[in-house]
Amino acid sequence: MIYIAVAPVPLWLFLLLGLVAWHTLAFLHRSNLPMAAPLFLLGLGQAGVAGAGLYFTAERSISAEACLTGIIGFQAGMIIGLAMLGTFFALLIGVRERLLAVLAANKGFFAAQMLLQVVVILILRRSALLCTV
Repeated sequence: MIYIAVAPVPLWLFLLLGLVAWHTLAFLHRSNLPMAAPLFLLGLGQAGVAGAGLYFTAERSISAEACLTGIIGFQAGMIIGLAMLGTFFALLIGVRERLLAVLAANKGFFAAQMLLQVVVILILRRSALLCTV
């Protein structure tokens, strides 16, 4: 956990912006994915919250805004991530062949979405850790 908290803001910002760019390019090159727009907007919204968390903790790590983005944002990010994972496994059980075909056609988009989700959760965890120190 200490490595998450002491990593510099430019590293997290570089990761976040790189994944948002990859996610955007993968969204533009997707093939016949019906739920791509909501997933894309969800990823952008979470990236915006994580960016706000980076900004607030860079300004003052114990401010009310930094604590709110850290504590509430981290929990919301975990809930969204677990809901996405649960939906994936439910679809995998129900419509396995169709889901695997969609995943195969859109590997880059789903990989970018999942990596963006992980980085957002880590950035918001960083805000929560810095708030409690």
